Amino acid sequence: MSLLTLVWFAICAIVHELGHFLVGHGLGCKVTRFQIFLSPLYSFRFPPRKDGKPSWRDTEFSIGWLPLAGLTVFDVPSNYTNLVPLSTVNPDGTAEENEGKYMGWTKEGKPVQVARRQFLHLRPAWQRLCVSLAGVIFNLLFALLLMGIMVFCAVSQKHGVWGFAELKESLLSTFQIFGYSFLDASAVVTGLFGFDFSISQVSQPIYDIYQFLYAHSFAYGLAIYSIVLFFINILPIYPLDGGHAVFEIYEIITGKQPPQTVRTVLSWVGSILFIILFWILPMLR
Repeated sequence: MSLLTLVWFAICAIVHELGHFLVGHGLGCKVTRFQIFLSPLYSFRFPPRKDGKPSWRDTEFSIGWLPLAGLTVFDVPSNYTNLVPLSTVNPDGTAEENEGKYMGWTKEGKPVQVARRQFLHLRPAWQRLCVSLAGVIFNLLFALLLMGIMVFCAVSQKHGVWGFAELKESLLSTFQIFGYSFLDASAVVTGLFGFDFSISQVSQPIYDIYQFLYAHSFAYGLAIYSIVLFFINILPIYPLDGGHAVFEIYEIITGKQPPQTVRTVLSWVGSILFIILFWILPMLR
């Protein structure tokens, strides 16, 4: 893996994991760790809120040394001990359980109040599906944004003026080139990360714009690589996002989760397959 490819991967991995993080946090789930690359090398935390309320500042941010993937780790009940339902005392002196809220202790022995809704795996399947697909969607939107900016610059340079006609040309050209970029990204995947810029069979009106993108290879390569991450992560291989999505769609349709033994076996098989296809084979090129 070249240094340039590593930089592309790092940026696109941050965008990808940010999708999981923002959607999960927006649904009220607690993220315990946001990590780029595997095998943590350096970690840090932001100062907690002064009022002590849960927030994104409770997340541990880290970077690893093994450029295989990124991780967004959500909270689980096993992170706490002696969880007991939190009760409320009514005016008449009777105790009433506060549904969904618990009192417990962290593994470090610190008392803490937790809520059932902060655990992603206890949320409805459709919400877990949204979190699973958020990463690949963010990758596509990031690529589209990059191409839109580059096309805007190319059209401005081409006409020297800016108006409604140029805006229309920019929008149409962006979506055209975005479609062609899927061909380039698929060529990267099938070539096992052997990146080779080549101008596709494009129509003459956008040929000059495509030449502009070709000249700015870092930005265009970053957009292409973001789509590459979409292709890889959408594969129905567990534990990739596509594999999670298949399980969650299955649960939405049938109303029940797949057996844990099936998840465990497919997780090992998928992990080995991923390492062989996207790590060992590219190194043997």
